[in-house]
Amino acid sequence: AYLLLWLARYEEADQVLQDALQIAELELGPSLPPTPGWLLNRAQLALCHHMIGLLRLNTARFEEAEQHLHQAIDVLTPLSDDQPRMIWASCELGRWHHDLAEALTAMDRLEAAKEARRESLATWESAGRPVPAAFPYGKGLAHYRLGELLHHTGRVDEARQQFSLGQAIMEDLATRRPNESICHWQLICLLANCPDAELR
Repeated sequence: AYLLLWLARYEEADQVLQDALQIAELELGPSLPPTPGWLLNRAQLALCHHMIGLLRLNTARFEEAEQHLHQAIDVLTPLSDDQPRMIWASCELGRWHHDLAEALTAMDRLEAAKEARRESLATWESAGRPVPAAFPYGKGLAHYRLGELLHHTGRVDEARQQFSLGQAIMEDLATRRPNESICHWQLICLLANCPDAELR
C-alpha cells in the first residue's frame, strides 16, 4: 500500500489498505484481556487507519480523511500513554496530528486545525530526553505550520513568535547535522515560503 500510494496508484492502494484493515481488525480480536501480540496488533490497526486517512487526504476526500485520522490517533494514543518508552508511537502521533491539521485546513476549519497543530507540537515536546532527529524536525515544522494558521487569521504577532521558534529549532538541527541536506533544505523551504515578509 505504501508503494502504491507513492506511485499515485490510488485505487489499487485503496483496495490493499481495505484488505489490510480487515486483517488488522480480525487479528486484534477481543480488546480484553490483552493477548500475546495485542500491542503490535493495535499499532497495525492504527497504521491502517492512518494510511487510509493519508490516501483520502491525497485524493481530496477530506471528511473521510479526518475520520480515519481520528481513528488512528484514538487507537494509538493509549499505547503511547501506557508505554512511555515507545518512541515510535510518539513520533507517529506527532505526524498524524499534523496530517489531521492538513485535512481540517483544507476544509477551512481553521480553529480545529490550530488545535490539531498544537496537539502535534505537544506530542513532539513530550519527549524529555535525547530523541531521533525526527522529533526536532517535527517540532520545528509544527511551530511553523501553526504560525501559518495564526498569520492567516490575523494573529500576526503570535504567528511571528511561532515562526521564530520553528526557525531556531531547524537551524539548531542543521548545525548539529551539517551533512544531512534534508535538515538544511527544509529550513530553506520554510523561510522562503514564510508569509511573514521579514523572515522570508
